[in-house]
Amino acid sequence: MMISRRIYRYMLSAALLLLALFTTACDHERSYSMEQSDVYAYVMPDGDLYVEEIHTYRFNGPYNRVTRHLAVEERSQVEFFEAYELESHERSSLPLDELPLLDSGYDEESGFFYASSPSEDETRHYFYRYRISQVVKRTKQAADLDWSFFEQNDQELKQVNIDVFLPDRFTGVDVHTFIKDRTRGGVMQKNPHSGAFVRVHYDTLSEIGNARLRVLFPQEVVVDAPFAKQSLSLRATLAAEQEQMKRRIEREQRFEGLRWVLLGLGAAVWGGVVLLWLAPQKVAARRAAQRKDLSLVWTLDPKQVAYIYRRGRLQERDFISGLFSLHQRGLLHISEVQASPRLASDPYAPKVMLQFELIPDLPALSEEDVLLIDWLFTEQEGRRIFYLESITGPTSTEKHSRNELANKRYAALWKLTQRKVMEWSSQLASMEAYHRFAAPSSMYRVALIAAVAVHFTIVILMKYFDAAPYSSLLWTTLVLGGAGLWALRSPQPKWVMLLFLGLSMLGGYQVMYGGLAAYHAMVVLGTAAGLLSMPKKSLSKQGLEMYYLLLRWKAQLDAEAGPLQEEGPNRKFVWEMAVLLDAGGWLRKQAELDQQLAGTHRDLDEHAALSACLYTQSHLMPLTASSAATGAHSTHAASSSDGGSAGTGAD
Repeated sequence: MMISRRIYRYMLSAALLLLALFTTACDHERSYSMEQSDVYAYVMPDGDLYVEEIHTYRFNGPYNRVTRHLAVEERSQVEFFEAYELESHERSSLPLDELPLLDSGYDEESGFFYASSPSEDETRHYFYRYRISQVVKRTKQAADLDWSFFEQNDQELKQVNIDVFLPDRFTGVDVHTFIKDRTRGGVMQKNPHSGAFVRVHYDTLSEIGNARLRVLFPQEVVVDAPFAKQSLSLRATLAAEQEQMKRRIEREQRFEGLRWVLLGLGAAVWGGVVLLWLAPQKVAARRAAQRKDLSLVWTLDPKQVAYIYRRGRLQERDFISGLFSLHQRGLLHISEVQASPRLASDPYAPKVMLQFELIPDLPALSEEDVLLIDWLFTEQEGRRIFYLESITGPTSTEKHSRNELANKRYAALWKLTQRKVMEWSSQLASMEAYHRFAAPSSMYRVALIAAVAVHFTIVILMKYFDAAPYSSLLWTTLVLGGAGLWALRSPQPKWVMLLFLGLSMLGGYQVMYGGLAAYHAMVVLGTAAGLLSMPKKSLSKQGLEMYYLLLRWKAQLDAEAGPLQEEGPNRKFVWEMAVLLDAGGWLRKQAELDQQLAGTHRDLDEHAALSACLYTQSHLMPLTASSAATGAHSTHAASSSDGGSAGTGAD
C-alpha cells in the first residue's frame, strides 16, 4: 500500500521529534560542568610552550575519563602530557612524584589527550602539564606567540584564567598583546599579581571560543629558538592586529543595528510568505471558476489543457496531449494493437497497446504539430504510424534483469524524449494561445535577485563586523558570490537557489559574536519558503480561472452525474481528458466503468486505452529495479563511555 507524501512527511517529522526528545532525555541522565580553569603558560627560551593547568569538574552521573584537546597540527609536537589529581583547586606545594598520577594517553581517532578517572556525582580537581615544541615563531623583527589555549570544547567553561609568563630575562619593553578570540568575554590584564606578564580572564568561555592569544615581543627573549623561514613585518602586523581589535571593540554597536535590520527583514519576508500562501488572487479565481459552466473545458485544445494543468511547466508525460489534440481535430486515428512479447510476458504490463495513424491528406499544420509528428511518426507502406510502445521504457521484468545493453538503449530513449519534449514545450510556450494562460514570472526573478543581493551583503557585513580574518572574508566572497551568480543564471533549478541560501546560513553560523545567527536563519528560512512558494511560471487571471475549472471537472469524475454521463461529441474524449489531468488511474479503477461505457458505441476500448497510456506515462524513465519495486513514478501512486568526546571535556 502506497503512503502519501504528506503522511510520510508527518511520520518523518514525528520520528525526528521523538528522536530529539529521546536524545535530550538521554543527555539529562548525566552531565558535567567545568567550574573553573586556570592555565599557566611559560614561554621557554627555545620557543617551546610549557603549560600547567588546573581544572575543576562537577560530575552528575558516571564518567570514565576527562579529555583535553590541544591545538597542535601533529601529535609529535607534544613532547609529553601528564595528568594528576588534586585535593582542591590550588597549585599543590607537593612534589609531582607525591601527587596521584593518572593513567593518560592520546586518542588517535579523535585527536585528544585523556586521563582515566572514574567519577560519579562528585566534584574533582585535575592538574595537567605538557610541553609543546616550537610554538613561538622567531623572526628578525620579533618573536610571535599565536596560540589557541582551548579548542573543540564540549561545553562552555566557567571562570577561566590564562596567565602567560615570558623568560626571566624579559624586561617588559616593546611587547604587544592581542586577544584574537572572536567570542565575547575575554578581559586582558597586564602584570597581574601571579607574576605573569599578561592574564586573560573569562567569566564564561563559550564552547565555540578558543581563547586565542597573540603576543609579539623582542626576538632576543627566545635566544635559543631557531629563526622561522617566513619573515614578519612588525609594523604591518601591528597595524593589522590593531585594526582587527578596533573592529572587535565596535562590533557590539554594529551588531545591535544589524539585529534590528534582520528583525525587520524577517518580518517583511515572512509577511510576504503568508501573502503568497493565502494567495488572494487564487481565491478570487477559484470563486470565478465556480460560476463558470463546466462545458468550457471543451473549448480548450488538449495541449492547452496540459499546459494550464501543469501551470506552464509541461512534463515528459505530457507529449501525449499533442497526440490527443490531433485526434480531437480528426487528423489521426487511434486503434488497439497487441503488445509485443516483452510486454505480454510481464505480469504488470498491459497486453494491448495503442497505434496512432495520421490521415492521408493532412492540412497545413502548426510548427509544434510538425515537431511532434517528425519526432514520433514513421512511414510504413505509405502510412504514417506511431506505436505507443515504441516510447515505453523498460518493464519491471527488464529492470530486474540488469541487461546492460538494454539499459543503455532505454537511457538513450529517455534522453531523446527529454530533449524532444523540451523543444516541443518551448515552442508551445512562445505561442500566444499558450502564453496568455501562463508566462515566466517576473516576480520570481526580481525576488531571486533581491534575495541573492541581500543575503550576500548581510553575510559579508556580519563577518566583517565580527572581525573575521580577511582570508575568511575573501573565501566567503568567492564561494557565496559564485553560488549567487550561479543561482541568478536563467534558467536554473530551484535547488541551486537553496544551495546559495544554505551557504548563506552556514556563513551566518560562523559568526562568533552575539545571537545574530538565529535572526539571520529566520530570514534565510523565510526567503527559502517564499521562493519555493513562488513559481517560475505563473498563471494569468484567465489561466487561474481555467485551472480551477479543470480541477472542478476532475472532481466531477467522482459524481454520479459527472463527465462519464456526458452526452454529445465530447463523450468519446472523456478518457483522454482524464489522462491529461492525472485522473486516468482513478477512472480506470471505477467499479462500474465497463457498465457505464457499455451503453455507448465505441471504436476504442477506453479501458484498454487508459491502461496503455498510463503504463507508458509511468514507464518513460529507465528506473532502477529498487525504484520500480517501491512504485516510483507511478501514477497511482560529553558522551557515553563507549564513545569518544571530540575535545576538552569528559566521557
